[in-house]
Amino acid sequence: MRLSLLIAPPIIFSLSLSGCSDDGSAHDGDIEERCDNGVDDDGDGAIDCEDPVCSDAPSCAGETIEFCDDGVENDGDGLADCDDPDCAGALACTASCAHPIVVDDPMSLSETTTGRLDVGDGACLAAGGTDAVFAVTPRYGDLLEIVLSSEADLGVYVQTSCGDEATQLRCVDQTSEPNAVEKLTLTDVSVGETLYVVVSGANAGEAGAFHLSVESRQIECGDGRIDGEEECDDGNTEADDGCDETCKAERVGEVEPNDDGTPEPGGGVQGNDFDAGNANGPFSDDIVIDAAVSPVGDEDVYEFRNEDDYAASLRIDLYAAELGVGVACGQLIDTQLHLRAADGALLASNDDRDEGDDACSGLDFIIPAGESVFAHVLDFGDNTEIAGYLVRASLASCGDELREGLEQCDDGNNTPGDGCDADCRVESECGNGTTEPGEECDDGNTASGDGCSGDCELESDCGNGFPDPDEECDDGNREPGDGCDETCRRETVCGDGNFESGEECDDGNQEPGDGCDAECQVESVSESEPNDDGTPGTSGLGIAGDDFSADNADGPFSADVILEASLAPAGDEDVFAITNSGSAASSVRFDIYNVTTGFGRSCGTSIDTGLNIRDAAGVLLQSNDNRAGSADRCSGVDFLVAAGQTVYAHVTDFGDNSPIATYFLQIHLSVCGDGVLEGLEQCDDGNNVAGDGCDADCVSE
Repeated sequence: MRLSLLIAPPIIFSLSLSGCSDDGSAHDGDIEERCDNGVDDDGDGAIDCEDPVCSDAPSCAGETIEFCDDGVENDGDGLADCDDPDCAGALACTASCAHPIVVDDPMSLSETTTGRLDVGDGACLAAGGTDAVFAVTPRYGDLLEIVLSSEADLGVYVQTSCGDEATQLRCVDQTSEPNAVEKLTLTDVSVGETLYVVVSGANAGEAGAFHLSVESRQIECGDGRIDGEEECDDGNTEADDGCDETCKAERVGEVEPNDDGTPEPGGGVQGNDFDAGNANGPFSDDIVIDAAVSPVGDEDVYEFRNEDDYAASLRIDLYAAELGVGVACGQLIDTQLHLRAADGALLASNDDRDEGDDACSGLDFIIPAGESVFAHVLDFGDNTEIAGYLVRASLASCGDELREGLEQCDDGNNTPGDGCDADCRVESECGNGTTEPGEECDDGNTASGDGCSGDCELESDCGNGFPDPDEECDDGNREPGDGCDETCRRETVCGDGNFESGEECDDGNQEPGDGCDAECQVESVSESEPNDDGTPGTSGLGIAGDDFSADNADGPFSADVILEASLAPAGDEDVFAITNSGSAASSVRFDIYNVTTGFGRSCGTSIDTGLNIRDAAGVLLQSNDNRAGSADRCSGVDFLVAAGQTVYAHVTDFGDNSPIATYFLQIHLSVCGDGVLEGLEQCDDGNNVAGDGCDADCVSE
């Protein structure tokens, strides 16, 4: 394994300057806005002279136009941006706090965050994502369910006062798997009080089309939906049918052993005793299971199977037996819940159902027709006995006219082509003018040859100034020698800021010592093997690995570094020590890149890594599998390292069974008190003095 390291802090960046040409166009990076053709060429929602990049274009000379998202009063009427009537209907001024999209309860719609404003940040999301804001007034107060799906990496949060982060009620971050679905649930909401539902990019610059459903309802025994403290709900209030008139279930007791039969503590949050072969079940109906984690180190596995011909939405919740179903556990017991495939591969997991208020676990998952998943239950840390806990599980059947769990719709049938498909997902309609999940564009018609095909896919035209999905560049011509050739492929020029074949990086210059050298190769430091336990094995599950050793770790590193390494042979794992030698906490960013696809670039599916942050004893502190789902299967994570603390970056191949020829691990340590807000810092006022609103560890006071 090779590994390269740079001790001096590397700053690798590209700089693009907006400017206008004499042909009636303006450039903003690689995408050119034609300022006189009536088309939104650069995709920012503003056309011709309404686009700020066209402010100096000859075709816009003398125009007194209000740009609706620049914070400036442009046209001399004393009203800026969305306060100006000229901006009514502008994309930046819809779905904002000032002009939210008012929706009914219940509602189901498709929208986009592309081209919208950033109205604030959700607690579970990175700063800088563009937002779509909806105002809804719940009809019922027992329960409010919000379901979000998108091919982009989006999240959703709810506030009682739009833009005021102190009024946030809850936030969930959607995964970025294609058509991923996430559910946010609120209980005891105020009937008649307007709530603001904000769909936002999970990361700065992340935007895209999405589908959103919002519905409030009363919790009522006999309505066929399991809510609140109900243990079951079979659609009636009759006794002696497995679910009594008060929606209490005839419980089933677990059968031990339902792990590998040799309980061992010390497995951390991942556990160490999973065995699908001994699982209780399979269960294919709603059920409540009485169970215990005993003795210390015991773990429990349950199989849930979808016997239907269509996908089913599974909901699993854990509760303390002492308190009962539907009652938050508080800190009485602390559980960990994983959903795994039969081979142990991790599909989904949850620690705390409501962080800080409920240390029990719960999650939703879509089970394809005819398939099984395995619920893996353990004590958080795998080191404490739980005398009694309850498992409540329900499978929502698509086609029963009840929208439950992660269903986007349920029209009472499993017939596709009617707006709700056989697996209860909303079907996109090409030509309705709204870009929906699964569409690349939607221009309001199904005609081809106008840039958006009859199947709502972008049509390529090299030389039109708009980079299409199959083009690497488009500079508005078909001339070679200008950085973009006649087939719209990039021409390799080191120092032009474009990453091209043969380059490991391109930061826009040919200066060495800044992380990217004069020949566009990353300046890095090589690893030293062995930096695991020295006996590579291939039995690690998911990203957990099985060869961690702090004793053999490379480092410790206490400054920014780029490491070049490999995972070879199959089963090899790498461990790097990072020490915060400063006097204040440091937010540390870890990112893995494939050397082949390029430093700072998405790995796509070229390699599949895992990144675990551990302490010296191997206890997992934080982990990441995919930085951006299937779009980027390399790993990245932020972690707050206390002053004087040493943590260990543990790099694995997903599945622990494939070699990775070469990869980069970039480690960046932010400095609290340097006046630059980075990573997990809540504030940075340029000092480490407490009592001025920002404490010595850059936490807001």
